Amino acid sequence: MSSIESIKESIFTDAFRKNPYPAYAALREEEPVFRKLLPDGNQAWFITRYEDAIEALREPRFIKDFSKLSGGSPEYKSVLHAEHAVCGHAGA
Repeated sequence: MSSIESIKESIFTDAFRKNPYPAYAALREEEPVFRKLLPDGNQAWFITRYEDAIEALREPRFIKDFSKLSGGSPEYKSVLHAEHAVCGHAGA
């Protein structure tokens, strides 16, 4: 398994959450946009570069409102909030 693949596999671990910045830097450099299977079995796009994120937010084919996903799972909102808190965006 390549180092980038092992980084992608570690995204939901405590170690990643404690210090995600080196992994994000490697992802931005080597694979800035990728799909990943979430722990609940759904697929999601991970976008690590600002310019790509802006483009995705402008693209109507991407869901930006988690309540529009099948079932509107509140767990997604919790995960999103936790990830924003890790990155210093607790109010987002």
